[in-house]
Amino acid sequence: MTKQLAIYLAGNIQKGHEDKSRLVWTQSDLDFLEQTVPAKLTFLNPALRSDDLSDQRSVFGRDMLQVYSSDLVLVDARERRGLGVGEDASPPPSDMGAKK
Repeated sequence: MTKQLAIYLAGNIQKGHEDKSRLVWTQSDLDFLEQTVPAKLTFLNPALRSDDLSDQRSVFGRDMLQVYSSDLVLVDARERRGLGVGEDASPPPSDMGAKK
């Protein structure tokens, strides 16, 4: 049976008006991961979205749902990152990860 792995891709999100030289996740990056990792990969990519970006609660909620649904959060830290990436990469609150 093939293992399945959900990976959340934290990093820059290219917006149409921004500098195109900023580093973002590319299809080539995803292809490399698929060829390297011995599992069936599902990418949870916050750059691929159709929700209302003006609703900050919705954006935050969607991102956190994907983070908590993932098996692994992969942070693209090749450049300085903003608050959103820091939130994605933060460990869960201590009560969520506590052993019982």
